[in-house]
Amino acid sequence: MGSSFDQSKLELYRLMGVTFMFSIAMMMINPILPLYILEVGASKLELGLIMAISSLSGIVLRIPFGMASDKLGRRIVMLFSLLTYSTALILLSTINRVILLYPVALLLSIPMASYIPSSTAAVMDLAPLEDRGTTMGIYFTSFGTATILGPLLCSLLVKSLSYRQLLLVTSLFPLLAVLILTKGTSSVLTGGPVDAGGRPSSTLKSIKSLLKSKSLVGLSLGRLSFSTAGFVFATLFPVYANKDLLMTASSIALLYSARGAANAISRLPSGKLCDLVGPKRLLLLAYTLLSFFYLAVPSLNSFHLLLLLMAVNGIGWGMRVVSDQTIASEILEPEVRGLGTAFLGTMFSIGRFLGSLLAGIFATLMPIPRVIRIFGVLPVLGLLAVFLLVREDS
Repeated sequence: MGSSFDQSKLELYRLMGVTFMFSIAMMMINPILPLYILEVGASKLELGLIMAISSLSGIVLRIPFGMASDKLGRRIVMLFSLLTYSTALILLSTINRVILLYPVALLLSIPMASYIPSSTAAVMDLAPLEDRGTTMGIYFTSFGTATILGPLLCSLLVKSLSYRQLLLVTSLFPLLAVLILTKGTSSVLTGGPVDAGGRPSSTLKSIKSLLKSKSLVGLSLGRLSFSTAGFVFATLFPVYANKDLLMTASSIALLYSARGAANAISRLPSGKLCDLVGPKRLLLLAYTLLSFFYLAVPSLNSFHLLLLLMAVNGIGWGMRVVSDQTIASEILEPEVRGLGTAFLGTMFSIGRFLGSLLAGIFATLMPIPRVIRIFGVLPVLGLLAVFLLVREDS
């Protein structure tokens, strides 16, 4: 039993390394991607459309990839995600016409749809029943660390590299993740179907059982409200900071790094709090902080005050991820975890699509600060969804 426990810990740390490499690439491009799209020649409306298109595969493919993760094994899907991600970044760096951004943005979204459900399901497989919150907190520290180092690397490199060159450098990180992923021997990550404990299951029955869960509905609505507001902000804030506040790309990336630092620091304590006070209370606090952030940030033009407020956003983000995933790990059975996490991820993708699309439309009609405030109230609606997170009858 001791060796099994040690092997699980080893696989958890290896999975953290893979996720760190995947996430650092994602966080390196976040501060500059809207600026790069505008540099290629897109308008604000086209920016919103391109960012929205990058969510389409997440809506359509997350559930099929989650099912593939359950049937084929986590590692196969994760390898596909990483190789596709590196390829998409290389192609993105070569674009010189706006029309070509649309198919490449769609390709770039496929790894988001495939990697996150399979990797999250893998860590749920590894998490012991009595320490799920702590395990999720430890695992998501890898993502949190990437939210610090990714923007920080972007801030340093963008001073001497063009956006295109930065995208090429970023494409190396998913390839490093492939090397880490292919070195282990655990059955959780080396492939093969997930053991359903001898229970027969079908896709239709699995989906029906998921939709009957009141807790899952609550989580889904909360994610939808969070991601819609978040991607309105992600689409427009770099443009607003650059064009209206006259900040450089390097300074904008530093703001994202401050958010990432607070995010990473909050992950492990959030996991501990989940086990102590319950994830529902923590999720309520997270949505409150996030709504406060979106309503307050358009009023500030001081770099240092924005730095502080981005840290508040990072804390809320970190608490939301850990508490949300802890609840998910409690309500999803092992044989449907890939499908279940994909279903929840689909809600996130729908919010990302809506947020990006609405950001582009509204930004052509009114000032960007007003757009951010209007959609900043959505996490408050997420609070109402949290109250649906009741303990299911056994």
